[in-house]
Amino acid sequence: MKSLSLDQNKAKNHLEGWKVGALFMEAGTGKTRVALEIVNGAPCDGVVWIGPLRTIQNTKDEVEKWGGFRMPCFYCGIESIQASDRIYMNVLEEIMSFEKPFVVVDESLKIKNAEAKRTKSFRKAGFKCIFLVFEKYKEYGI
Repeated sequence: MKSLSLDQNKAKNHLEGWKVGALFMEAGTGKTRVALEIVNGAPCDGVVWIGPLRTIQNTKDEVEKWGGFRMPCFYCGIESIQASDRIYMNVLEEIMSFEKPFVVVDESLKIKNAEAKRTKSFRKAGFKCIFLVFEKYKEYGI
C-alpha cells in the first residue's frame, strides 16, 4: 500500500490524540485517506461517517481502496439527518451502539450555521462520541 504523503502525515500526526479535530486540506489531497488512518489508529470500536449523500458511495470506494476500517462503519447522509428525525435517531443509536465511537463529518461546511437544525443535531451527537473529525476545505476559511 502506498504510504501517506508528507502533508497527509503532518495532518495525521497533528490530529492523533485529539478528541475533536479538523482536516484543513484542499480538495483532492487525500482527506479521506488521512481520516481512515486516524480512525484505524485510534482506540475506538466503531465508525459513523456522515457526509453528503452524493459522496457516500465515493467515500466507501475510497475507504475500501486503502484497506478499509478495522471496525464496523455506518455511513449516513448529512441531508438525511436534517430531513428526518427518524434517521437522526438511527444515527444516534448507531453512535450509542459502540462503546468508543469515532464520528467523521465529511464536508462539514454544510454544518457551519450554529442555528441550523443539522448543526444542532451534530453537536448533540458529538457529545456522545469519543473521537470526532471534521473534514473541511481550507479555501472556505472556516
